[in-house]
Amino acid sequence: MRFEALPGSALPAQIVALGYIVEKVGESQRILPNAVAQRFVVSSSCALVPVTEGSTAPVTVTATNAGIAAVEQESASGQTNGPSKPESRTITAGCMT
Repeated sequence: MRFEALPGSALPAQIVALGYIVEKVGESQRILPNAVAQRFVVSSSCALVPVTEGSTAPVTVTATNAGIAAVEQESASGQTNGPSKPESRTITAGCMT
C-alpha cells in the first residue's frame, strides 16, 4: 500500500507497529484543508521577518495563504500477521480509507 504523510508525522511509525515494512519512496506537495497564517515583525533593518517563538515584538503583518505542504510518500508492505494478499487502502495525511 502507498500513503502520504506530513514530515514528522507519527503515521509511518504507527504502520510499522502494525507489522508492515515502511519505506520512503518520494516527496510531493498537497493542499491542506485550511489556510496557513504567517506572522511577521519589522526587523532593525526595516525588513519583515517571521516571528520567532517567544518573541515579544508586536506582530506587524499577518499573511494568509493556501495551506500547501510538502508530504512524504511512503510504501508499506510485508505485514507479518495479516492476510497473504493485503487489501487496497489509501492513507492521506493520517486518514485511512
